[in-house]
Amino acid sequence: MMIQVKVDVDFTCCSCGCSMGVTLQCEGKGLAQENAKAAVNLACPTCGDINQLIFEPNGDYRAVALWWGSRFMPSLN
Repeated sequence: MMIQVKVDVDFTCCSCGCSMGVTLQCEGKGLAQENAKAAVNLACPTCGDINQLIFEPNGDYRAVALWWGSRFMPSLN
């Protein structure tokens, strides 16, 4: 069974402290699993540093940390 959710998550940039908010649309079979978590990399609009956000399908976020990987983030469009 494929599940689709849209969640709003508010958090603070790990680099500059800017308040950030994002609406995420997630889908997949894994969302139905107990203790499911997802991750997304988001660039801060203020400082440009990339934050990795780990969150649950209900919108609760579990962790936010600076992403030290590549700054290249391909578009999903």
